[in-house]
Parts: sequence; structure tokens; C-alpha cells
Amino acid sequence: MNYKKALAFAFIVTLSSQTLDIMIHLADGVAVHLPYISVKSLVIFWTLFWFSKWTGINLSHGVIASFLASFFFYLYYRFAEPTLDRTIFVLDEASFFIIIHFLCIVIPYLITWKWLLQKDNSNFPTSPFLNWIIGFGSLVSLLFLGPNRAFFKANPSLLLGLSYNDHILIGTLALILVVGAIYKKILLSKK
Repeated sequence: MNYKKALAFAFIVTLSSQTLDIMIHLADGVAVHLPYISVKSLVIFWTLFWFSKWTGINLSHGVIASFLASFFFYLYYRFAEPTLDRTIFVLDEASFFIIIHFLCIVIPYLITWKWLLQKDNSNFPTSPFLNWIIGFGSLVSLLFLGPNRAFFKANPSLLLGLSYNDHILIGTLALILVVGAIYKKILLSKK
């Protein structure tokens, strides 16, 4: 799938999924604030863009990409430092929110796939490119997710001018690339 189509698809699905998610949070009395929504949108968009670009858009890829997007956000959320005082604000800390986020992503994904797209024209670079992505993404995710909070507090110069949460976000985005590239390699090996 070409970049423009993948970008448009990921943008439409991310925007509509976040709209559903915000409505559920507000109805449930869960705090919604801009830093939280922006990181969640970025993780969902990044996952959907690369999965639709690399694997195409269909039912099975949609279910997998939607689950992984909600899982990757949960992963980020559990490791990043809180942006709100969680003793005052209730956030979606329970693991069942993975299912809620999954549903908020997969429903717009399937609707967009069903009514806006006619056929799958996926084409993808060769396997060496995937190997490079897996290697580079693994290195970045290890460098950014490996050290824990205490390590960064003891070595503040290693933060590269970024906050601890930025490191967790960069590591999570790199991990998304690795998982997406491995998934595509599995699909290529079955052909």
C-alpha cells in the first residue's frame, strides 16, 4: 500500500477511535487530558500506519493491528511516569482497558476498511529491508526501554534532553516497528 493511502487510513481510524475512546472515558468518569490523548493517538497512528503500509488492510490484519496498538499503548502507559496525580485523577489503569481500547480501534478500522477501500494493493520492500528495520528497531527499543527510571535518575545526562516519558515513547514506537516487520516477514514466509 502506498504511503498516502496508509497515512490517510491511519489518520481516519486514529481520529475516529480516539473520539470513541474519549466518549467512553467521559461517560465512565475517567480523566481525559491532552498529553494522555496525544501519546495514545501517536501510538495508535504509528501502529496502524506501519501495519497498513507493510501488510495491507483486511480483516485479520485489522484485528491484529488493533490489538497491538492497544497493547503498545498499555505498555507505554505502565512504564511511563504519570502525567497526572493518579491519587486524584482516575485513569484507565485496569488491564480491561486493553479490550476497550481494542474495540475503539477495531470498530473504526473495520468500518473504514469495509466502506472506503475497495481492494488491497500492498507492495513492500524486500526482506533485507525488513531485517534492517528489525535490527534498528530492536536496538532503539533496547536503548530506550532497557534502562529503568532509577538508572536515568542516577545518570541524567543520558536522557538526551528528553524526559523519561519521551524515552519510553521512543522505545515503544521502535518496538512497534520491530513487531510489524516481524509480522510482515511471517506473512512473506507463508507465500
